[in-house]
Amino acid sequence: MDRVGIDAALVNPGVYASLPRYLDGDRSQLVRLLNDFLADRLSGHTDRLMPVTMLNWNDLDGAVVELARMRARGSRAFWARAEPVNGMSPAHPDWDRVWSAATDLGMIAVLHIGNAPTAFSGWGNAGWTESGVGVGGFFRYANCMNHQAAELFITAMLYGGALGRHPNLTILTEELQVGWLPFLLTRCEGLGSAGRWPFDRSPVEMLRHHVRASPLIGVGDRDVLGRWMPQLPGMLVFSSDYPHGEGNADPIDLYGPALGELDEATRRSFLGGNIADCFARMGDPLPGT
Repeated sequence: MDRVGIDAALVNPGVYASLPRYLDGDRSQLVRLLNDFLADRLSGHTDRLMPVTMLNWNDLDGAVVELARMRARGSRAFWARAEPVNGMSPAHPDWDRVWSAATDLGMIAVLHIGNAPTAFSGWGNAGWTESGVGVGGFFRYANCMNHQAAELFITAMLYGGALGRHPNLTILTEELQVGWLPFLLTRCEGLGSAGRWPFDRSPVEMLRHHVRASPLIGVGDRDVLGRWMPQLPGMLVFSSDYPHGEGNADPIDLYGPALGELDEATRRSFLGGNIADCFARMGDPLPGT
């Protein structure tokens, strides 16, 4: 981090993050054990390496308790999951206790690839082996729509009023690409006359305020600074995704001359100022900002 110029980073759970969904037993206890596994290894360094908390969304009261416990261990973010739980949208007022706790504790919600499951239903039954397309076709199909659930989550939070009720909440998308965001903004702008809106900010203004997206060249976000930055000012957040294969050990250099062509304010915003502001508006700034 010192070598490439990164001051602080959110550290996501590893492959073990999928375990609570598939192992029998007390899911809340499994989540606590896995959170401690990460927090133990980052102990003493959470001023710069901040663990991302996992939660058991089937127990909302327990999720609030775990958020507070992990914030005390240095966590500044938690994994959300882009799907209804027990038939209820995360935008439902019953979930307000979670979003209130998150902002009170100075923590942001992260939508990461794998936590935004695409709803295949029957579409995934395309006879991949019989057609000769094979697993490559399925893999491509599964990944070409991996932003679908993120859009459903974000628009539910927007139009369900959760973002309006929690004006300091931030949703950060990771490894879900960014090219769909300009269309979402345009579509929401086109729905502006669809009826009474009870909040001071318009839907598009709320999206720009609440949503941040982390582009990765390694997952197909090409020409991020030249193409997407002008359409998404203030919404894009730098990340390395190191040491994953789609990440890079020299992530700042990866952007090359395009980074130097940005004006100073935009460059500083992308490289850290933007996300630092999201923490600061919750009243709990990142160390050194």
